[in-house]
Amino acid sequence: MTKHSRQRLTINEKLAILDEYNLVPRGQRALFCRERGLSISAVQDWQKKRRDGRLTPTDKKESRTALTRAERVEYEQQRQKIADLEARLEQSENAVEILGKASALLETLTKSAATKQSRPAAAQDPKPNESEPGWGKRFNRS
Repeated sequence: MTKHSRQRLTINEKLAILDEYNLVPRGQRALFCRERGLSISAVQDWQKKRRDGRLTPTDKKESRTALTRAERVEYEQQRQKIADLEARLEQSENAVEILGKASALLETLTKSAATKQSRPAAAQDPKPNESEPGWGKRFNRS
């Protein structure tokens, strides 16, 4: 069983066919379409699109008028997937930024604790001489 493949024409090719089609006398247009493997309804659809401004010449090498339904569905799925992945990427970047700040904070705290431990203990005040006048007067009122 042979699989029929539909030909895909670019916009410029369709416009060229339409120009030829309009030069063909009315009684021979069906023959013109059959010779090129086109349906009359397809050509009439192109004419309508051309009138509506949806079929205009382009510089693109392989341009088409629109996506098929299956292509549109796949496109929307891929677009949604990209949006989801971009959201996850942004969330991950934010998490990395927060973790970096937390790491810097922990490093600062660690260095601070290390310097406190390496310092010698503060020298204790020697026991005050009780014979000194005035010592303890403020606190010991006995």
